[in-house]
Amino acid sequence: MICPKCGSKIMNECCSRCGYMCNGNNIKLDTFSDKYKEEKLYNSSFEEMMKNGKSFLAFLMGPTYFSYRNHLFFGIILTLIDIFISYFLLVKYDDFLMPFIGPLFLILQQFIYVFIIIKRILYAAFANIICLKIDRLEIKIIKARVTNYTDVIAKHEDRNLYKFLLNIIFITILISLAILHK
Repeated sequence: MICPKCGSKIMNECCSRCGYMCNGNNIKLDTFSDKYKEEKLYNSSFEEMMKNGKSFLAFLMGPTYFSYRNHLFFGIILTLIDIFISYFLLVKYDDFLMPFIGPLFLILQQFIYVFIIIKRILYAAFANIICLKIDRLEIKIIKARVTNYTDVIAKHEDRNLYKFLLNIIFITILISLAILHK
């Protein structure tokens, strides 16, 4: 059975995510002594993210992983910074440094590819932690603005493929405009 309030599974006639019971009553979440009860309610994959599970997604997606985790603007800004750094290192560095380091060109080029892989490893290591920190900030904002914040938190989606695709489309348009501007 699926909970009509938050859409998660109901087990033993009670939703473990929002406290809804099949008879129409609600269990107050304040009765549970869980340190991360709001975060678990807000993010259905909270425990997996605390263990840094599925970090290969962050490795593959890079900065767009934040948009996939429903943090669109942070993902777009980080993607733009990542593209700028990668573009500067791969294309523009030889214009500035080539007269000074001509013989070391091949060694430096290999270092740049290693640096890009290290960036992806850092995304895999820290993306889930950063997402959880942003989630905590969003929960604080919701608590300050809404009186019945548990219903709003329970309806939150922690993954959003549309925002991921929107990030990809936005970045593609920006890169296309930059190429056409040349």
